[in-house]
Amino acid sequence: MLNSLPSLSEIRFKWLLLTEFNIDAQLEFVKLLNSFSSSGLSIKQSLGLTRESYSYIYGSSSIYCLMCDKLIDSIATVEGYTHILQKYFHPNIAVSYELMRFTTDKSAVSEVAELISFERKLIKDSLGSLFSPLMIFIAGAGVLAVLGKTAIPKMLDRAISKGTTIDEYPIEIDIALSFGNAVTSYGIFFAIFLVFLYKTILWLLPNFVPDTVAKSKLRNVLDRPWPFSLFKSIWSVRCMKLYGILKKADTRDLEILRLLKLFSPPFCVFYLSKMEQGFREGKPKREYFLKGLISKPQEVRLSPYFTHSSSNDFAINLIDISNQAPLDIDMQFRAAVRKLSLYLIVIGAVLFLTAIGSVFEMSNFII
Repeated sequence: MLNSLPSLSEIRFKWLLLTEFNIDAQLEFVKLLNSFSSSGLSIKQSLGLTRESYSYIYGSSSIYCLMCDKLIDSIATVEGYTHILQKYFHPNIAVSYELMRFTTDKSAVSEVAELISFERKLIKDSLGSLFSPLMIFIAGAGVLAVLGKTAIPKMLDRAISKGTTIDEYPIEIDIALSFGNAVTSYGIFFAIFLVFLYKTILWLLPNFVPDTVAKSKLRNVLDRPWPFSLFKSIWSVRCMKLYGILKKADTRDLEILRLLKLFSPPFCVFYLSKMEQGFREGKPKREYFLKGLISKPQEVRLSPYFTHSSSNDFAINLIDISNQAPLDIDMQFRAAVRKLSLYLIVIGAVLFLTAIGSVFEMSNFII
């Protein structure tokens, strides 16, 4: 029983991993490692020098040195360091680590860093622009619920105690009372349902594989609405750019697919496996290249380069198109955010005005 409990060193490592080894720290780690490996040193030598550099700055017990130790120890194992990368690193950064085995070009890691910056900015901007509309909605709903459950019932009791006869409540008061009762009676269940739905969708997005006709239809329904379509869009750009970077480094197609599948969720692995099958069967590239994962506009952008294009030219064009794709995604999400923002503002304003109207109507009974 006691042997199954984590040691203090393991607890400390997990704590440092959670608090200090974020995406920015991982990028810094890989960039420093790349600065050594691009000089022609082996991964093991580069890790040793990286550990030494970090030990002078943060101390030998820092998360960076501990991660170097784990990676160095894993090199001699049968599994290798792949499981370390899968467990502790962001997928893009894990692939950039693997890149160092194929190229000494420092710009490759920089391009991966740009990809991560784009993904974070897209998510931050999209969700950040919803903050104010969401606050208006919450404020409107909150004011109406509080008035409907506390203030208005007290005002009604006061009016009745003075002998006021109320045959029929005005619609604003009816709405406020019903809304207040609904929030207090069912609010907790609704909140639990929303959390459950959120967690379920977060699990489905990476894990729901469209390997049958029925599942494919359900997957299309799941990927269509915003913000869930963000997941597929990000992974399509991610796969395109990483494929281009690895191809530019003269990595074989099957090796690229193997690496991408190692650090991709089951949803993407399904499409990458279909792509691998098409490659092995010798089909034209336009029939299998990231088919189903990338959008139709992205397929149109790629179509001129599927034939009569060298591997290097195809890789360069693939990277260029993946750099252009964020513009399409950004426009798509700005339109979706504007629409959702408008809904939230209008609904919040209506709820707030209803709350104000109920107070004015209630004052007529008291006066």
